Amino acid sequence: MEKIIGNYVLAFIDVLGQQTALKKIKQLPTDENEKSQFIESLRQTYGVIENLKNDFIKNYSAYNKAHDFYSSLRVTLQPEVKFCRFSDSLIIYHSIMSLENKLPMLTRP
Repeated sequence: MEKIIGNYVLAFIDVLGQQTALKKIKQLPTDENEKSQFIESLRQTYGVIENLKNDFIKNYSAYNKAHDFYSSLRVTLQPEVKFCRFSDSLIIYHSIMSLENKLPMLTRP
């Protein structure tokens, strides 16, 4: 199996101040009281990361649309930005490896 090596652009975002909420999540809830506390802890941890991801996607899409990057170019491959979430952190990444002499992610000066 051939290995392909390329460059990536990457952002690592660590949301600070979430240790208290994360410590509350020890096990799955067993009753309604625990369930409401569990859901609130998820909102304060996972929810923050999910909202950050959704805001990034929304703003990234709006920026690309406003600047009309891809329709003015003969590039059919738009960048596929990928995400990896864990704990109170989010990694946003995309390969900038050249595909047939086309960079999938383009920026304007």
